[in-house]
Amino acid sequence: MTHFHLIDRAELDPTAAMAAGREAPPPAALARAHRLPSFARNYTFHDGEPRLARALRPLQGKFSVVNPSVVAPLPPLARARLRETLAALAAPAPGGTAALRGLALYEPAQPRIQHETRGAAPSTMPGRDIVFWAELRYRVVLAADAAAAAEPGAAAAARPVAGAPLQWFRAALLVPDADALRQMTPTTAHFYRHVTGRLGGGSEDRYWYLHAWERFHEEGQVIGCVSPSLVEHGHVGGAVRERPAPPPEPTETELLFGSLDAVAPTRFEPYTPRFDRRGFVPPGYCLVHYFATVEIALAEPAARVAAA
Repeated sequence: MTHFHLIDRAELDPTAAMAAGREAPPPAALARAHRLPSFARNYTFHDGEPRLARALRPLQGKFSVVNPSVVAPLPPLARARLRETLAALAAPAPGGTAALRGLALYEPAQPRIQHETRGAAPSTMPGRDIVFWAELRYRVVLAADAAAAAEPGAAAAARPVAGAPLQWFRAALLVPDADALRQMTPTTAHFYRHVTGRLGGGSEDRYWYLHAWERFHEEGQVIGCVSPSLVEHGHVGGAVRERPAPPPEPTETELLFGSLDAVAPTRFEPYTPRFDRRGFVPPGYCLVHYFATVEIALAEPAARVAAA
């Protein structure tokens, strides 16, 4: 059974809805914009299983994950469908049963992450053709009263009405490793462990590139903020910019006596938006593309009212 998280709820005035018909405005609580997905958070502390912990420990305090949050109202077509549904069900049902008086917006609490591989331009980083994605199917639940609309389990038991789910928004998030694994289907979890090199000798890391982060273990080397837009894959962000030339190999003299440029903190370029715009997915995170849809549903008691 799908579990849902309550985002907002509102009281309805069935008399006003019946009088205004399809021109009735949506309730103010759902006409305003909401910050979604609700689990989009920023992270300044990074943790993981023992192998990841060894890679992350020297990086603590050197980078922060900055996830965007979408601020959006219901899409116009969803509000139009909501007005039509409220107008059709505004009048009391035969037998004296009360009309709809409660409305609530729900977000799925456990989205299911899936994966696919897509063709990409030739690259020295084959992991960029890997896509992890999930659908967030939001629900606007109508019920006999506001309390019933906000009851635990109301969204899961509600019956969808007013057509197919509508497209709403898209969001790419960097999800911590443990949270991502909990959301993945069994097949995707196995694939994810394989491309992060955690399925024994037959697998290798072609997603995080842990060796590329070792340059930031040096004292004073700062990475900064890492966001999905910085590390998004080539098939999402368009053509991948040309990577800078690799640093020259150290000479025999430098290997024996060190570099004459003693003040240089590293032989690699700093991690900035100009250094490979695609960048790397930070260790211990999974880049997930969420595709949000929204549908209108009637809570079970309300469904019986409409059918009476």
